[in-house]
Amino acid sequence: MKRSSVVLVFCGLVILAILACGGAPTAVHEEPVEEPVYEEPMTEEPMQEEPMTEEPMQEEPMTEEPAEQPAQPEPPAEESKSAEFNPSNANQVPPDDVLNEVTYYGGGGRGSTCEGATEPILNILSGLGPHEWMDLILVDSCGWQENEIVTATLIYPDSSQASERVDAGLGFFGYDIQPTRSMQPGTYRIIMEGNSGYVEDSAEVIVPASPRMYGVEGNWLVLYSFSPHENIRLLAYEPVDFFTMRLVGWKGYQTDANGQLMIHAPAQGYLYYAVGEISGLVENSEFGNPGLGSDILVSNCGGLPSRLYAEAGARVTFTDGSDMRIREKPGYSEDILTAVPEGTAIVIQNSRKCADGSTWWKILTDEGLEGWMAEDQNGVYLLEPYP
Repeated sequence: MKRSSVVLVFCGLVILAILACGGAPTAVHEEPVEEPVYEEPMTEEPMQEEPMTEEPMQEEPMTEEPAEQPAQPEPPAEESKSAEFNPSNANQVPPDDVLNEVTYYGGGGRGSTCEGATEPILNILSGLGPHEWMDLILVDSCGWQENEIVTATLIYPDSSQASERVDAGLGFFGYDIQPTRSMQPGTYRIIMEGNSGYVEDSAEVIVPASPRMYGVEGNWLVLYSFSPHENIRLLAYEPVDFFTMRLVGWKGYQTDANGQLMIHAPAQGYLYYAVGEISGLVENSEFGNPGLGSDILVSNCGGLPSRLYAEAGARVTFTDGSDMRIREKPGYSEDILTAVPEGTAIVIQNSRKCADGSTWWKILTDEGLEGWMAEDQNGVYLLEPYP
């Protein structure tokens, strides 16, 4: 029995030792349970991807650009090629095909449309039809009380607007829409409102298809709708007396790919002409004074100097035994509308073009037919002033 007890005691000690030995390895293998410490970089990976989620914010300026484009006027004159003109260092010797002096007609007053008005009215003086882009739009408003304060609001084609308070003075005042290099084509609404009432009207502004030269913003000439990369000469005249203007200088330029050019030039006291190698003569009156000027500038298109004038009479002077052709457009390859014999009288319209080395005029026949005829060809005049 004693031996058995000893054996039992010994076995018990062995079991305890085994359990003790088995517990220590288990504790060692349980240490990896703390491995989440090594998984922390994985939990940080989404934080590394956060800059990727911010990329759309970096693209926002790109999405804003199309939204700004509709606000740009059409055509975007402010993006046109620009140049400078200074009479002091321009060419002083007149070209062979240009007169050194021209007659200066001057212009009349603005006039008034306010006589007898007993209630507020608004009159657009610069024509009943559409107004040309870059032209000054003259507006009169009358029928107000003396010294009444009137709120004048102009709503632009893009729906933006500007308002100002105007003193009606003796009951009438002028309110003009000044052209700018960024002037928008479209409909302009003009609203006048005061204690005496409310009145509004609208003016439609269109972009012309034929060459134009506008004076805007005091000292900018805007050339528009010329031929792409067309060579032009800008000529500046100044008054000698009440009826005469003399050439003070000229300079050559080239339009851009859209046939546009902006020229920074002095405005006060000058009358400008542009003569294009394709577009011919384009006149601009003194800055801020529409209606001033002359049409007697002489130019040619590589042939003989022109002897004809807009709104004047002419007749066929040479046909070499065959009838003179009237064409649909300037140019000897353009479609023929009809042909007329020597001596046929016509009326010169206010359009002149250069084509195929000849000066072409838009004409009107006694039968009411409009077309184009060449003034000269191969050193011979085909048309002459008449009567």
